[in-house]
Amino acid sequence: MTTIDDNNKQEDEFEITSHDDAEEAIRLHITSLIMNHPEIKKMKPNELSKFIKNSINSSLFKRKKIIRVWSFGTSIYRYSALGYTVFTVYQHPILAKMAIIGCWTIGKAIIVSTIGLF
Repeated sequence: MTTIDDNNKQEDEFEITSHDDAEEAIRLHITSLIMNHPEIKKMKPNELSKFIKNSINSSLFKRKKIIRVWSFGTSIYRYSALGYTVFTVYQHPILAKMAIIGCWTIGKAIIVSTIGLF
């Protein structure tokens, strides 16, 4: 939970959950499954267990899929921004020369610092 205090600073508050909170969340999930799927009442315990595992796994799979799509989108954005930057830099010879000199200097600094470590 994020709150804003009197000085307009954001403070992050964390809630510590207990074992009872986790059990309550599982109970609520199972209850919502039973309410949404009345055929569950006729299932055997083994079938019910498999159904619950599948429902939890499917919700986790959906979340992972959303995260994957989000990371793909951010990667596309980064690469397109990098491409635009490279295109802009190489349109102007002075910027291109500065970029090449900067890369050369950084490369030399990295090599010198790694040789100094050994």
